Amino acid sequence: RSLNTRASMLLIRVSLCWLCTAAVAAARPQPLALRGGSAALTNASALNATGEALDLNDVHDNATATANATTTNKTDEGLRASIKAYFRGAKELWGDVKTWRRLRREAKNGTITSLSWHERRVKSKTIPHSLRMLPILANPLPPPFGLVLVGIASLVPRTLLTPEFWTDNQALTFATEDGADVKRRHAKLLDALAAAAGGDGKTGSDGGLDALGDVGGAFGAGASLELSRLRRKHLIRLARCIRPHPPSRWSLHFLRTASIRERLADAARAMSEEDEALARDVSLFQNASAPLSPREVLEVCAERGLAVGGDHARRLARLERWCEARATLLSALGAGPDDDSASLVLHMPALLSALLEKAEEAVDGDELVVA
Repeated sequence: RSLNTRASMLLIRVSLCWLCTAAVAAARPQPLALRGGSAALTNASALNATGEALDLNDVHDNATATANATTTNKTDEGLRASIKAYFRGAKELWGDVKTWRRLRREAKNGTITSLSWHERRVKSKTIPHSLRMLPILANPLPPPFGLVLVGIASLVPRTLLTPEFWTDNQALTFATEDGADVKRRHAKLLDALAAAAGGDGKTGSDGGLDALGDVGGAFGAGASLELSRLRRKHLIRLARCIRPHPPSRWSLHFLRTASIRERLADAARAMSEEDEALARDVSLFQNASAPLSPREVLEVCAERGLAVGGDHARRLARLERWCEARATLLSALGAGPDDDSASLVLHMPALLSALLEKAEEAVDGDELVVA
């Protein structure tokens, strides 16, 4: 029995020694055995790799935070610009309402004189713009909660806001889009004009327009380009260039040809009067007066298919050249604002914008060669 007891105690001691040795060995850093190799990463290397991964995660988090901060700053700047444009637009619209009331009072008393371009535009657009902005301007929510509607409207400004409430960047973007659309319509009109004048319609304003010869004879009474002698397809393309709001293509297809000609004749009279008012206003710039604001000059250039790039001075110079070219053409024909040919008035924006654009490209090319 004593022998069994001693044997058991010895076995217990051996087991304890083996466990202590195994614990000490386990506490030491041992290399990790990989498949196909004897030694690889140690515990220290694993810790270093973990630290590098954490550093990469920190870098990624910092970059994400910077991008989010930049986006937030741009959003805040856009929101502040929209709110500033809202208050500026409300002030401008209220000024237009007062001008409209004055013009109405003068017309009622019979004391109204010739209208400027700005007054003509105020007379035609103030009421539609006021009714369109009334739900936002008459917002019953007190500030700052009422500004939520302004923020929502600024997301789709072209649909929910009138031009008075656009920011400068939005106005430039929309004018660029409108100008490009007008140029496409002018190009189609020039193709139809070239074909009607005897060209093949493929060379646009380069070859077909050379067959016009005498412009006065081509657009005069009884000539081939008189409004009453143009074909229906040409009339539709001409109607698509009416300023400032051309009718839709589908509505024109459902009108009779005689009705299209009547609409074009009315539009020609209105466009001639507007161009005369614009010429008077532009001439005032030479006398250190500014009847047109930079936003209005941008709008006028886009409506006539002129380039809107550059600063205000460059856009104004393009508009002055356009008015001078129009006056030169009318003086060469011996025509005035009362006896202009309707066909000539309607084709003139496409003709002048194409010629002035080529002239500006030639001047820019010469300046580049000299530089």
